[in-house]
Amino acid sequence: YGGFVEREIFRDVDVAVWIKNTDKAFYYTVDFSAKLEVEVGFPVDLQVLNQTPLPFKYHVFTDGKLLFSKDEKLRLKIVDETVRKYFDLKMLNLSL
Repeated sequence: YGGFVEREIFRDVDVAVWIKNTDKAFYYTVDFSAKLEVEVGFPVDLQVLNQTPLPFKYHVFTDGKLLFSKDEKLRLKIVDETVRKYFDLKMLNLSL
């Protein structure tokens, strides 16, 4: 998601991940983003999707580019739930 996939000019690579153990999300983010920066040669902005607001998740799933899925069944379930909740929220906002 972000400038890397949306524009030709970018300043970092935005990466979103879903992790099982969110208790260690901070350490995972620091460690994995540092490793990715070495691999890709650009600064990496890593976000743990489990801990992001619904509109952000929706943006990642609809506008982002999937790089890897370890558990496709789980990914599809999360995408489905996110899209449904997002549209429920939009409908609620329209009715207010």
